[in-house]
Amino acid sequence: MGLVACAEGETLDPGGDSGVGGGTAGTGGATAGTGGNTSGTCGLATNDPVCDNCINTTCFSSCDACASNQVCLDLLTCIQGCNDATCENTCRGQYAAGEAAFNGFVGDTGCMSVSCADACGSSSGCGLTSSDTACDTCMTTSCYNECASCSDTPDCLSLLDCLGACTDATCEDSCINSYPNGYDPLMSLLGTGGCLDVLCTTECG
Repeated sequence: MGLVACAEGETLDPGGDSGVGGGTAGTGGATAGTGGNTSGTCGLATNDPVCDNCINTTCFSSCDACASNQVCLDLLTCIQGCNDATCENTCRGQYAAGEAAFNGFVGDTGCMSVSCADACGSSSGCGLTSSDTACDTCMTTSCYNECASCSDTPDCLSLLDCLGACTDATCEDSCINSYPNGYDPLMSLLGTGGCLDVLCTTECG
């Protein structure tokens, strides 16, 4: 099955300039929350007031933690400019110190993705999609934790991309050796006896 990583949902702009987009993340609002932000407005905003309201009420702490962390903002900017998992993995490696704050806010199991999914129109589900909507639905509902674990693990995404380009066992072995930390989470999702194999056999073939 060909799975691909999804985008992270709404585009976020630091500094609260709603609608500007993520192109300048890391330059404005980088010190939001320093010393304790009591304004009630996080230093990150989207172009959607409903989403922003949810962020500022339900996810203020996690949003503020990223907005006050320059490396998190840099990671956010970098990932928002990506179109594939390889690019996202490069960003995560380059700005690793901001990954915890990033995942806590906009990661697949972060506050915005979970608690503000409806308000922010998140369509990314667990962070991976296939070419089959029935499979995607089953993966999101029955295998969410396994899917999110893989999509939040850079090596798992890289391994998935690498294996997808293979045509023989030698290539597959090389991929596994190149991304060893991704093997267990990928097998938990896709392997024989993994979640999709057990719970989504019909939908995901």
